[in-house]
Parts: sequence; structure tokens; C-alpha cells
Amino acid sequence: YASSVVVDPIQLWHAPEGWSFEQSAAFPAVHLTAWYALHRAARIYDGETVLVHSAAGGAGSALVQVAKAAKCRVVAVVGSSDKGHGPRARGADAVVVRDPAGSFWKAVDDAAPHGFDAVFDANGITTLRPGFDRLAPGGRLVVYGFAEMLPRGRDRAGWMGLALGYARVPRFNPFELTRLNRSVSGFNVIYLFNKPELASQAMGEMLALVRQGK
Repeated sequence: YASSVVVDPIQLWHAPEGWSFEQSAAFPAVHLTAWYALHRAARIYDGETVLVHSAAGGAGSALVQVAKAAKCRVVAVVGSSDKGHGPRARGADAVVVRDPAGSFWKAVDDAAPHGFDAVFDANGITTLRPGFDRLAPGGRLVVYGFAEMLPRGRDRAGWMGLALGYARVPRFNPFELTRLNRSVSGFNVIYLFNKPELASQAMGEMLALVRQGK
């Protein structure tokens, strides 16, 4: 909302050749989210199998591409059949359409019968526990949003609705995590800018993938 802004030089990067200001502005938030989720929160490895919810959205699309660049097998979940082409074009190995009844989990299980090494979830309520239950030994559930608690369209969030949503968020017991050898972590990428060197590393790696056509 300003005509000019002063920032630290470490927060500036050269835009890829041919990109518009709009493309350049849209790139960091979702790709820094994907980088941190994959390489810091989950610390994925070559050959691991990951589940990406909301894979047709901004962060979900970035997660699919960055995970494929890291040589992972990606199962993508989308909200409707017309959104499936996006994750497929970005390299997803399997695409599953989510349904309100939850029957899509059968297709998820068929796509990864041995479970997942990492699950990335910004839904925040209904899919957290089922995702956790599908982690393989050593698996990591990474939470980076609570979309199901937010109002849609022009609706405004009411305190009662937020309280009910909060009450429905699953709780994970440390004894359970230890017994099952699974972990749960969450993050907000906004705080990445408190560590400018880390943000600079992340952007450098993401822009390198752009230059490589990945």
C-alpha cells in the first residue's frame, strides 16, 4: 500500500528473465512455504513417498514441484476432478479427488499401501488424524494452515465457529508419537524472515530450480 519501500538488500533477488511483477510477487510466499515444509520441517530424502493436500492451490502446487525436484514420489489430493490436471502437469505420481464423505482415503491407501514418509496438510481439522494414521515408521506430519477453520467467500469468521473448529482439531500425545515412531510439526513461513540468511538460502535454491526448468 506504499509508493516506495525500503528493505534490507538480503531480502532482494533478481527476478527470472521474462517474469512480470505479478509473477515475481506471487512466487516467494508459496515456494518458501514449500521449501521450509519439505527441507526443514519434514527433511525429506530422495525416494520418499509424500502426500500433499490441496495440491491444486498455490502452496500445494509448489509442494508438488519441489518434492518432485527432490526425487520424491508424490500423491496429490485435490478438491474436485477438474483440478486434477494441474498436479499431474507438475509431476504428481498419483492424484486423488477428495470427497466430503471421506471415501477418498481408500484411493490414497491404494496409491501408497506402505504409508507415507511425510504428509503436508493445510486443512487443519478433518484430514490431520487420518493423515497421521497413514504415516510409515519415521513418518512426519507437517501442518502449515487451518483452512477448514476459515470462512469462505464473503462470510465472516464468528467466535463460535472458530471455537468449534478449534475443539475439533486433533491432539497428539507424546507417548503416542514415541510408540509409533511418528512426528507432528507446524510452522508459519512468515517467521522465516526473522532468519534472513535462511530465507536467502531458500530463495536461492528455489530460483535455481526455476533456471533449471524444474
